[in-house]
Amino acid sequence: MIKIVVLVLLFVSVAFSETYLIWQDAIKKGYALSDSPGPNLNIPQDKTYEGVVRSEYYDIILDGRNTGFYLWYSYNYRIKRDIIASFDLNRLRGTIVSAKIRAEFFDYMSELDNQSTNLAGNIDVQIAIGDAFLVNHYTDNDYTYCSDDALIFSSAIGLWWMTNIDTITIQSLQGQSDSSSPSPLWRQFVEIDVTPQVQWILNNNDSAQNHLYTIIMTAIGGTGRLFVFGKNGCDSSYHALALPGDKWTNDCNTLHFLIEGSLTPEPPALAERGTPNRIESLTLASYPNPFNPTTTISYVIPGNNTGMLSIYSIDGKRIIQKSIMGQGEYLWNARGMVSGIYLCRLGCDGKVLTKKVLLAK
Repeated sequence: MIKIVVLVLLFVSVAFSETYLIWQDAIKKGYALSDSPGPNLNIPQDKTYEGVVRSEYYDIILDGRNTGFYLWYSYNYRIKRDIIASFDLNRLRGTIVSAKIRAEFFDYMSELDNQSTNLAGNIDVQIAIGDAFLVNHYTDNDYTYCSDDALIFSSAIGLWWMTNIDTITIQSLQGQSDSSSPSPLWRQFVEIDVTPQVQWILNNNDSAQNHLYTIIMTAIGGTGRLFVFGKNGCDSSYHALALPGDKWTNDCNTLHFLIEGSLTPEPPALAERGTPNRIESLTLASYPNPFNPTTTISYVIPGNNTGMLSIYSIDGKRIIQKSIMGQGEYLWNARGMVSGIYLCRLGCDGKVLTKKVLLAK
């Protein structure tokens, strides 16, 4: 079923007492959140979370990654896939009435096609949940920290594992008509309803911190185009600041979540890190690889800790999941499975290790 999500200019501040803001470094950097035109927000500091919020969009064909948020589909161009992650969202619990992704329009005349970066029209969007396999500041094949407060994703995020998939239609707005005229979108913010996706994350995140659930949006049709200021990660510079226009932002970090409902942080006892039995390393291997039709998966979990061994298909379907302990082997017989890449995943005490295996018949 296709649902309609309307992008609106926000001129009225949200006045409900239980309204929460997730915006990276919003208070730390002294953003004028009450500005209008601008964010037009008046959220108490005790309802504001400032952890990492990361947004990137991909050119799926060329596997090119860019910081920001850009929804556009064209038969003559390439599909854009946007990935949005919030550390705080993965550490909260609760029930919500609504959740929206908001950001300032990034509007200018593009040199590529001599049109505004924001074009009026419908954008058909596949929206889903991905999993970046967050592991307490460790590095794996799915994401990398480039500093204490920023991270980058690999192209694997959202390309093989997605769930809670839905389709929405966004009605985008018209931006600048020519380079000499002001844009009707300057200093204005847009919003996209992501209530089902945020509620899913709140219901499914885990205190062991085995996951970093992300919201993934992929333009799959339509004639509209949406571009917003979404830099809030690892880039040391961002060319958008040099572009002309009356911008509210001075650092391009405008993408955030606005949530209404009842949220509570993760209990301190569950969030505690560095306990004496903390797992520092895991071992996971398979032989032979490639294989047909059997492969032996070996694993090592230090101490007497219990972990979980899982095998997924490339499209995210879980094939096998079993509880394991210590050191051992598992013989996987893939008879009846189709040829292709599968993912073996070992998780224990907040650390996750993922390996690819190839079934070659």
